Amino acid sequence: MTDNSAEVILVVEDESSVRDMLIKYLKKNRYTALEAVDGSQALKIITVEKPAVILLDWNLPKLSGLDVLKQTKTVSPGSNIIMVTALSDMENIIEAMKLGAYEYLTKPVDLEEMESAIDKALQARRFAGEFESIPANDSAERLKPTNIIGKSRKILDVFKLIGRVANKRTTVLLRGESGTGKELVAKAIHFKGIFRDKPFVA
Repeated sequence: MTDNSAEVILVVEDESSVRDMLIKYLKKNRYTALEAVDGSQALKIITVEKPAVILLDWNLPKLSGLDVLKQTKTVSPGSNIIMVTALSDMENIIEAMKLGAYEYLTKPVDLEEMESAIDKALQARRFAGEFESIPANDSAERLKPTNIIGKSRKILDVFKLIGRVANKRTTVLLRGESGTGKELVAKAIHFKGIFRDKPFVA
């Protein structure tokens, strides 16, 4: 079995059954696993320990997962954050990815998917160094989450990609058959991005 003990993984989860399950799984795979039951405790641990990866729930006592995500990018920018939450709508996923989350997983937790995400996050940390956070603009025009509807794995991946590219000065090519929602995705990228104050031209 691979020795992963040098890699510190922090689990931030207020539900004890889920937290215990994740900690047990990580220790079984020989990671050094730490735990926090709320956002405030998580930030204290993050500031001191600088964990390689953080498994972060969204709905937390004292400080939300989104607030922890924002502050972590300041106190420990080298930590890669994997959101693990029951929230799966477009707005939440895009917001988390814009703020610099490395991955976004939905509950119930698929342990193999989580392990794959952790491996990728660790590889990215090793080879790419510290990631830059993407600043959020709370005053930006927001899309209604009902504009793009879906909870399938594919549509969740689309939401993640929108969040990753929205604040980048780059050209995005959208491909697909007529009626598959290319214009909806284009609008989401536009109104979530740096040109949100400019007119959208279809």
